[in-house]
Amino acid sequence: MSFLENARDALRLATWRAPKALDAAISPLAIVGIFAAAILVSAAAQLFVAGGAGGFSPYGINAAIAAVAIHAAVILMFARVDRYSATVRNLMLVYIVSFIIALTMYTLVHTFAPEYSQGRAGIPAIVGGWLLMLAWFVWMIGSARRAFEAAPKVRRPVLRGFAFALVYMVSAMALPSWPVFAPKDFNVATANAWEAIKWYAHGSAATDRKDDDGAARRAAEAKAARVEARQAVLLDAAVGAMEPRDPTTANVFVVGVAGWSDQDVFMRETQQSIEILSSRFHLGKRTLSLVNNEATSSERPMASMQNLGAALRAVASRMDRDKDVLVLTMTSHGSKDGFALSYNHFVWRTLDPQTLKALLDEAGIKNRILIVSSCYSGTFIAPFADPDTMILTAASSTRTSFGCANERKWTYFGEAFFEKGLADNITLADAFVSAKATIAKWEGEQKLTPSDPQIFVGDQIARRFPELIGEAPLAAAHATDTEPERVKSE
Repeated sequence: MSFLENARDALRLATWRAPKALDAAISPLAIVGIFAAAILVSAAAQLFVAGGAGGFSPYGINAAIAAVAIHAAVILMFARVDRYSATVRNLMLVYIVSFIIALTMYTLVHTFAPEYSQGRAGIPAIVGGWLLMLAWFVWMIGSARRAFEAAPKVRRPVLRGFAFALVYMVSAMALPSWPVFAPKDFNVATANAWEAIKWYAHGSAATDRKDDDGAARRAAEAKAARVEARQAVLLDAAVGAMEPRDPTTANVFVVGVAGWSDQDVFMRETQQSIEILSSRFHLGKRTLSLVNNEATSSERPMASMQNLGAALRAVASRMDRDKDVLVLTMTSHGSKDGFALSYNHFVWRTLDPQTLKALLDEAGIKNRILIVSSCYSGTFIAPFADPDTMILTAASSTRTSFGCANERKWTYFGEAFFEKGLADNITLADAFVSAKATIAKWEGEQKLTPSDPQIFVGDQIARRFPELIGEAPLAAAHATDTEPERVKSE
């Protein structure tokens, strides 16, 4: 049948009239196409309602596929009662009209009454919504009745229409659905019946907790204010605790940065890496750490952009900038844009390579060794590829690193480089070579995409600090993110 003939019969069923083509059938391919179109159109409507700023959820795709599968099962179940193939087509036409009506209602309500998606609809609006649902239910009974009457010798078409509409709507409401795109202020209680029941079941308990929650919020705000106010004091104390440089030799200063507050592995890695570096190279107490973690908020300055800049300037003021070297070891999550700094509502920034380079340059730190443990950390290689810099990264600029689980003592790179590499090797370069092999072995055993750790060593810094860096990198002094192990220096 043509599209116009199907549209004509869909309109007739929508207005409670019998279809003209009483014995027409619909192909399985057409059914699949209709349901696929329904998923795409639903997602487009949700994106429109979200104003183009909706958050995509893959669970929404799963929910949409489950919904059309259930609707197809309902149609086939009722169509097989009279064993008349045309009933499948007629019920599909009822479904299409029902879908169009439901989608139109969804779009209009959530566009002109956004309080629905935010869970703030008042009693009149809720009553109005239920009346619309009732009208839709009655309409579907009448349309389904006409679909069943088109079949020969059908019995009790009104009862069948009622049963079809009831099963269809109950299955739709009972399905734990989720939108493909949801507005930023989306309230999960409006996602489906399950979430609404959960929301209202806990409503009274939430009311009882209101006063306690208010007190807890005020206490949290007061603590946050104290944490912010003490940053300068904590940073001054950390800098003041550093030993002065030894004028008889080249000195190594260490600044550690734990960037992500929600997982303790980064805090532990920073603390342990500083301890291992100090022990291996006899650094004394010329170390300082910036840590984003609730457990250390009263002891150590947080890892914010401001604190990092101030810490680098303070350390630089204690260094002989020609003779001494800074080791900056950083661990956190990362993206292709840079290194993540996150701590509750205090800090939510990405430290990009250019900004970090500017901070080091402005502080006047000439000799620097960077150890960056994060996903995509190879993005730091190119901006720091100069003669006075050594940089080691846990991954290339296009790969993720591993081992960021909260319960771990180290990330994969931290464990392989600091705990194992420096335990068996006396220079940073040798430890890196060992760590890269260890990580490749672990990733191979677990069938992970290789993280591909990177190294760059500038010629000048390698010559100034051979006991720290080692001679090995002189043969690969210009290893880059795209050529991680080039043999000859240029």
